[in-house]
Amino acid sequence: MFSTAQVPLIVDVIPTLEELREGMIGACDDQENDVATVVRVACQAGIMLIDKYSTFAQDCDIYIIAIGELSILFKIPCK
Repeated sequence: MFSTAQVPLIVDVIPTLEELREGMIGACDDQENDVATVVRVACQAGIMLIDKYSTFAQDCDIYIIAIGELSILFKIPCK
């Protein structure tokens, strides 16, 4: 069950959440395009939800260590 196709691995989830968060911040702060208020509010809610779950990862060092070790093994730069 730990690495079946239906269950994402933590080393894939955390970087993806960070990318999503950065994209949502960009949409909230976009001054060049006319982003609808409802989209800005939805992005802000998404950012808050990601921040909520990111604190769980920060509370458990093994997640961060696992991502760091994976990046060292495969020479992937950590963000």
